[in-house]
Amino acid sequence: MGKQRQKQKDKGKKRHRPIWHQLKYAAIRSFKHRGKKGQDKQKWREIRIAYERGDMTFEEFIERMADCGWYIASRGDFWNGNRYKEGYLDTVIKVAKLYGRWIQENYPDIEEVYQIKPEMTQRFLEEEARKKVKVSTLKKYISILKALNIACVMVYGKKYKFRFAKGIYVPKHALKNESRTVKIEKEDYEKIINSNYYQKSKSKAKIAVPLARHFALRVNELARLKYGNVAMSENDIPHALRRFITDKSPYNAYLIIEKSKGGVTRVIPALKREEYELLKKIKKHQVNNGLNDDDEVVGLDKDSINTFLRRCMKNCGLEHYVRKSVNIHGLRKLRASELFLDKLKEVYSTIYEKQNLPLKKKVYLSFKKAGAYVDKYLGHETKPKSKADKKEGRWDLIKKYQLDVLKPEDIAKALSECGLNYYVALEVVREVISEL
Repeated sequence: MGKQRQKQKDKGKKRHRPIWHQLKYAAIRSFKHRGKKGQDKQKWREIRIAYERGDMTFEEFIERMADCGWYIASRGDFWNGNRYKEGYLDTVIKVAKLYGRWIQENYPDIEEVYQIKPEMTQRFLEEEARKKVKVSTLKKYISILKALNIACVMVYGKKYKFRFAKGIYVPKHALKNESRTVKIEKEDYEKIINSNYYQKSKSKAKIAVPLARHFALRVNELARLKYGNVAMSENDIPHALRRFITDKSPYNAYLIIEKSKGGVTRVIPALKREEYELLKKIKKHQVNNGLNDDDEVVGLDKDSINTFLRRCMKNCGLEHYVRKSVNIHGLRKLRASELFLDKLKEVYSTIYEKQNLPLKKKVYLSFKKAGAYVDKYLGHETKPKSKADKKEGRWDLIKKYQLDVLKPEDIAKALSECGLNYYVALEVVREVISEL
């Protein structure tokens, strides 16, 4: 009898659950039927924000969340406040099975969840993106994988150092399929304006293309831009509008945009020589043709402006932009991304480089300051949507117009020009982006 029990015991020791089952078990053990009170959710939010700022490492963050009593609830994603139609636990289990089985198939040597590395998880997301999975679904996967990472710490213990969700992010090639995140590349812009079609065109929309590229104007702003909005001196700006100057122009030339989207007024500076020359050309055209300040620079509606740009792109063999419905907004994104990188280098090197702070926090704060500058330049309404936004700024805008448009490699390269090791910068950049 004793030998039979011993055999059963030994058999039990040899039993090994597959990866997907280990993840599912962690999710179920972390499950609680009813959600916690608001004060507990506030603790989770505070810990998450502290991690985003770089005040703690990923491993410390996971342990703090586990100690706080975080759990997978029956409904609702307490990671980012999202809610799904089906029970959240059911959704988590589905993703646990999908992800776990993918790990087993691609990494057969992995027997325990704690052996999974972040780069394996990122590869999973890359492959899902190639299957044309929507960006919104990929974001949900990331949220759930972070939830599973915390659940594993709670259920299996801190000693195993679970970190399979560290620094994971939505693949950039997936974001490129979203028309609102596509920027027209600099070399493609050059191809457009140097093409025979553009050069020989007599369309009024011709001037709208460089204006959108160099001043990040919306198509509606281009359509109603007047010659009186071009100021070749700060003295030409009405006194009441001078407080809306976003930055000082080294050429003392500005573009006035009054009461645009959201009722926002801004005065955009000519920061580069080509921007100054463009405004000078417009003013010269006004004088030579005896035009009034109330006359429109472009004088076409927004559809005509976008149609002209699409024709230019087709004639230059850039049909991929047309297929993705990219229009003037793609030039606005180009200028925004360039401006962000320029400001990022300036902010990091002059403000944060020598401060005694963790590197992640320096990068985080540089992102925030550079992003806020670009948002003001673009004329985004910065009124916070929530209490969290009021404290942290409009990260949704910074992501949409800068971080989702640029590759982590581009940002890391900019930081490396400030003296940082490129590969160290790249790892930190990816981690910061993944948490925003």
